[in-house]
Amino acid sequence: MKKIALLFTCLATFAMASCSMLQSAASSNTVATTAGQTCGSAILALYNAYKATGKIDLSNPANLANALTLATSYTMLQQNKGNDSFTHAFASGMALGATGLLTPATATTATNTLANSSALGNINRNNATSSSSSTAVNKFILHVAE
Repeated sequence: MKKIALLFTCLATFAMASCSMLQSAASSNTVATTAGQTCGSAILALYNAYKATGKIDLSNPANLANALTLATSYTMLQQNKGNDSFTHAFASGMALGATGLLTPATATTATNTLANSSALGNINRNNATSSSSSTAVNKFILHVAE
């Protein structure tokens, strides 16, 4: 009788641990999708600014905020490097945020490009309006829009 009780206790513990792991993965995917959507919206806004003026002016506060969003997204992707589930959810969100510009396939490419763009990762509040930051953002947007 004690063995059966011990067995049920072990099974209950295992079931709770499994549910906790699944919930954690689902939460991570939700965070990734939301972050990707925010990034996609920033990409779309920067692309529209580029289309309107032929360049992205980082002295414009909206463009600057969107460039910083790209830098934050780069950092988030670096922190989750090797987590394919996170990257896939991020790309799905990016496609949603940049509807009309990115498809799911091109969002995956854009996510990989962003994850490997250390120039975008070097953008921060202290140097965001520098020429190197401007060049990095312009190159990324042109690459994504191809």
